[in-house]
Amino acid sequence: NRLKKVEVIRDPGGRYALEGYTAIINIILNKDYQGTEIFLSGRSMVDPDASKTSYIPVQNNVSATVNYTYQKLNVYLKYSIWQNNFNLQSKTLKSYDNGLEIIHQPLYDNKMNTFVLQQYQNYTLGTDFYLNSKQTISYETTLSRQPKNKNSEQADFNIITLMNGNQIDQYNGMSKNNSSNINSYHSLFYDYKINEKNSINSNFTFSKYSDNSINYTQENNIIINQTGENTKNSTNFYTEFNHNFKSSTIQIGYGNSWQEQNNLFTIENSSSSFTYSDFRNKFYSYYSIKAGKKLSIKIGGAAETSNPKTANQEYHYFTFQPYTDILFKANNALDIKLKYRAKTQYPSISQTNPFETWSDPYTVRFGNPKLSPNLTHIVSMQT
Repeated sequence: NRLKKVEVIRDPGGRYALEGYTAIINIILNKDYQGTEIFLSGRSMVDPDASKTSYIPVQNNVSATVNYTYQKLNVYLKYSIWQNNFNLQSKTLKSYDNGLEIIHQPLYDNKMNTFVLQQYQNYTLGTDFYLNSKQTISYETTLSRQPKNKNSEQADFNIITLMNGNQIDQYNGMSKNNSSNINSYHSLFYDYKINEKNSINSNFTFSKYSDNSINYTQENNIIINQTGENTKNSTNFYTEFNHNFKSSTIQIGYGNSWQEQNNLFTIENSSSSFTYSDFRNKFYSYYSIKAGKKLSIKIGGAAETSNPKTANQEYHYFTFQPYTDILFKANNALDIKLKYRAKTQYPSISQTNPFETWSDPYTVRFGNPKLSPNLTHIVSMQT
């Protein structure tokens, strides 16, 4: 009774394409629905053949959702908690071009050597208020967290080093990691259906993220202590206008996003800090037309400017993402759609962060703050 219809949109354009979505499931509700819904779920996985009682619980998930709808108001609450307790026997092999091989293997054949403990907590509160038959305002806040005392990983290994197949070293090693994070989103939405031909929708989101980690590595009497703290604040805004003609539709939109990342990294007694910010403006427009009973065409594109900054550098980028759909209905049983898309991918925080991170004495990882976005062109046919 609550559902009106469900749309599945593959390879969407507009703000969804700019944010990297490959598909959208659009659930449209009846506005005259009233009622209360309560949904509870639980899922557990156990290992009854475990060698220790602490290994028996493997996964556990519990969630609860309450939704209340009365007249012009809709309110929903959700809570979920997910726990993982993995005790594994693992082995890794690293091979280098110069003939060097590093094998991490269990200390004993019959015992676990990798222990992973994880807990995810999620809270959601949202409300929709129908101002009138044409206007809706919505608000949603989401909080996700992983507590440090429930998020750890430890691995114990016997490490063998080979050069061109000959063993040159063997020793024991271990690594420990404790980390935590908290992430919150606060979103405001506004929809206005002006008339049958014109509509406007807008949304604004503010998010705040922070994490910290402690890493301890010991191999062949080499001890490395590393700690890291990351924070990220960001905003996202979009407004979109749609107009329907007799046999065609035009869509025009504008958006901007801002983010600021701060990183503090310490290895032994040496600390480094890194700040990165980016401001983007986004413009997009699409035109759809039905050319007869069998042919439909949608063309347009999205343009985006990006201005990433660090303490020592500033860059300006411009990307354009063209968009074309040609749909031909050959008969009642066959549709053929030709699609052309372009999408932009930006480097992640780990790819731009210049700090050196040691995973073992031979392996060092660091990012490059000069990385520019890449543009991928995709041509496909769907039948």
